[in-house]
Amino acid sequence: MKKFFVLSFIVVFSVYLLQAQECLAPVKSKKQWGFINKSGTFVAQFQYAQAWQFSEGLASVRTNKLYGYINNKGERVIPEGFIRAEKFSEGLARVRPDDKKNDKWGYIDKTGHFVIPSQFKRAQNFSEGVAAVRTNVLWGYIDQYGKWLIKPKYEGAEPFHDGLARVKVDELVGFINQNGEMVIEPQFDNARDFSEGLARVKVDEDWGFIDKTGALVIPATFKNVGDFSEGLACVKSDGNWGYINKQGEWIIEPTIQKVSGMAEWSNDRYASEFMIAATSPEKQWGFMNHFGKLIIPYQWVKVEPFHCGLAAVYNGNLWGFIDKTGKIVIPYQFDKIRSFSK
Repeated sequence: MKKFFVLSFIVVFSVYLLQAQECLAPVKSKKQWGFINKSGTFVAQFQYAQAWQFSEGLASVRTNKLYGYINNKGERVIPEGFIRAEKFSEGLARVRPDDKKNDKWGYIDKTGHFVIPSQFKRAQNFSEGVAAVRTNVLWGYIDQYGKWLIKPKYEGAEPFHDGLARVKVDELVGFINQNGEMVIEPQFDNARDFSEGLARVKVDEDWGFIDKTGALVIPATFKNVGDFSEGLACVKSDGNWGYINKQGEWIIEPTIQKVSGMAEWSNDRYASEFMIAATSPEKQWGFMNHFGKLIIPYQWVKVEPFHCGLAAVYNGNLWGFIDKTGKIVIPYQFDKIRSFSK
């Protein structure tokens, strides 16, 4: 009986925590940022000079020159005392303090306490329990206590994804595991992180995909590619974009002139929540499903991917938010927006 009550408490408490982490979006009007929930109600009124998305229940904001953090009730929980303050990842956030004697990167916890002192010239977010950092010229990896797991020896280093991290040695990119073993030898002029078991790599002038053994499983025949997301990757061929599966088969033929948001510049994930943003020949934006069927008609000047069930859309004057039926659920009223997150 006691076990039943303990398990019931754990389930109820877990549901409470999930509900407590409400999806919120930073929105801007007249040079100030605030935060709204999915009903369009303000959780924090317009008051910030800069505001970023929530991550793990906290968001970085700046009122004047320095950054601090607020919770999802709009309450300031970490005072503004940082030159830079990045998102929380695995319980820690990388920050640069407002200290002329030491403004290097360190890591704070959710109370604002430095758990890894400021000491790094460059630093990355924690991912899979470790973070890439640079003290002088070379990069290495630390654990969440600040201890070296892999001592500095790389010209470049990125976060771990799918158990592997890309590093640069002698101007070439390869991949290591958390023991520091080179799993895929440095051989690529350019590459990106693993996502859903595959990583995009550049061979000569074209892009393809490798698996975790380093085998080129999708030949390098594309002029540009994005990461795999929800089983699909966006690729550019003959001047247009389309989507392929992990076998390299076309799921959506390359007929799309552009894909969502900043895709052509950043190659971020833009197939989100099984909705794909795309443009018409008239350069209006709408949304397709994963089979290339137009679900929400072309009608907007700009759009952002779906997050938390809503997508930001721009009518040429102001931004608002739609649901997956294309209905405007938060009216056009904002000068700038960022996507919903927790």
